[in-house]
Amino acid sequence: MCFVCKFGIALLQHFVETEKPKEEIAHIAYTICSTLKLDSDRVCAGIINLFQDEMMYIFKRTTLGPQEVCGVLMGNECARITSPLHNWTVPLMAFPKPPVQRVLEPLKGAPTLRVLQLSDTHLDPYYLEGANADCKELMCCRIADGPAPTPAQAAGKWGDYRNCDTPLRTLENMLRHITSRHKIDYVLWTGDIPPHDVWNTTKAEQARVLHLVSKILAKHLPGIPVYPALGNHESARINR
Repeated sequence: MCFVCKFGIALLQHFVETEKPKEEIAHIAYTICSTLKLDSDRVCAGIINLFQDEMMYIFKRTTLGPQEVCGVLMGNECARITSPLHNWTVPLMAFPKPPVQRVLEPLKGAPTLRVLQLSDTHLDPYYLEGANADCKELMCCRIADGPAPTPAQAAGKWGDYRNCDTPLRTLENMLRHITSRHKIDYVLWTGDIPPHDVWNTTKAEQARVLHLVSKILAKHLPGIPVYPALGNHESARINR
């Protein structure tokens, strides 16, 4: 497999350098992903389809060769990576440190605020209790994964510690608990709302999940100001 990786990456880089059609380059990338079993065929196909422009950009500019790329993908058993590029020295300008200012403690009895921060809820609207939680993909516990072959592989009612995201009932139960126990003054909602199905993201689906979670927050936090911020998973494609 190590040889296959190095051969495939070398071929991929050659195709990019000789400006082969993007479709041919994407096919080689899919073959590498599928042959090395980096993920399932559908995940390989989806990720390459979504990120082929970024892949082309990187391969046109990278200084890494097949040895280094495959060492990263497959680990030290394929190639031990030693490169001066991996050891960065960042020169820092001499800059006088500002004087330390003593922070005054608030007066006893001063008014306080109770703030709720919500982050990385990663709601999966397709989570299904009893679905296969051990599907060997980036994400499991979904309707498309089918029923679990054994009880031990089944997705739990409230979620699962394997490669699964948050069920709707868990998010709603959490918000009900919070509002029943605490008087919240305002909410900081700091993103990473959609699920981790990065091979399958579309603008419409990302917007659907954002609208769904917004409605859930409005339902359980009525009259409470919510200040949202975007995370790296809100865009379609992610990390853009």
